[in-house]
Amino acid sequence: MGKAEAPISEQFQLAWGKSSHSGQRLYDHGIWAARAAVHLLRASSALDRKLKDNLILATYIHDIGKLDADFQRMLEFAIKGDKDGMKSVRRVKHEANTLEDRYINLINGNIKDAAHSIAEVTGYEISEKHINVDDILTLATTHHGMFYVSTEMWQERDADNKPTGQEEQRLVVRRQWTVFYPREIKRQTLTDLLLRYHPLGGLVIVSDLVASSTWERERNLNEVLQGCTSLAGTINTLLDRDVSTLEHSYQAEQSRNIAVGSTLRLLLGGADWQEHEQMHEEGVQHEHEH
Repeated sequence: MGKAEAPISEQFQLAWGKSSHSGQRLYDHGIWAARAAVHLLRASSALDRKLKDNLILATYIHDIGKLDADFQRMLEFAIKGDKDGMKSVRRVKHEANTLEDRYINLINGNIKDAAHSIAEVTGYEISEKHINVDDILTLATTHHGMFYVSTEMWQERDADNKPTGQEEQRLVVRRQWTVFYPREIKRQTLTDLLLRYHPLGGLVIVSDLVASSTWERERNLNEVLQGCTSLAGTINTLLDRDVSTLEHSYQAEQSRNIAVGSTLRLLLGGADWQEHEQMHEEGVQHEHEH
C-alpha cells in the first residue's frame, strides 16, 4: 500500500500560495479568502445554507492546483527573485490542475478537514452533507473566469494503455466556450454558476481577489473586511483601487494576464441587481411598518 497523503490543511500549510513580500503560505491565502467569503455572506440574506456551504468550501480550496510541484518550484524561484529559475520551470495554469485525479481525491477525502480549518478561524460551520463536489471543482476551476468543466465520454484503457472496448466519463478542463467537443455530453461554466448561485455566484472570485489585494498592498485583513459591506461595493472598490496591482502581480508571478477588470465588471451586474432588490424590499417593509 502507498503512503497516505497528508490532510489538505497540512499540505496547504507547507506550500506557497503567493510569492510577493517574501511569500505567503497557501493555507493563509485560502483562509484569508474564506474569511472574506464568510464576511460577505453574513452581510447578505441571499441563498440557502447548502449553496453557502459550497461557496465557502470552494473559496478555501480554490488554489488547490498550486500544490503542483512545478508551480511550487516557480513560486520558490519568484520568492528568491530568480527570474532565470522561473523561466526554467514548466508553466502551469493552476486552475486547470484542479481536475487532476490527485486533487479531486484530495478534496473528496478532506471535506471534514477543510471544514474544520474554516470553522476554527471564521466560526462558520459547514455541513458535509451539503457539499456538491462537482460544484466545488467547477468553482475552483473557474475562479479566474477563463476555464470551464466539460464532462466527456472517452475510451477506457487498461494498465498497458490498450483500449478495453468500454467508455468512461471524464472531467476535462476546456477554455473555448464557443467550441463543440465531439466527446462532450455536458459542460459547466462560470455562467452556469452565476445563474445557479445568483446573486453570489462570483463570491469565490471576489474573495480570492480581496485576499490577494490585501496581501499585495500589505494591508490588515480585518481593516479591509470592515470596508466590505456588500458584494457590489467590494467589487467597485477592487475596480477603483486594486485592478492594476492585481494584474501586475499575476503578470510578474505567472507571466499571464487574467483580465481582472473585465471579470469584475461581468460580476458587478448581478451583484448590483441584488443590492437594488434588497433596498426595494427594505423600503417596502419600512412602508408597511409605518
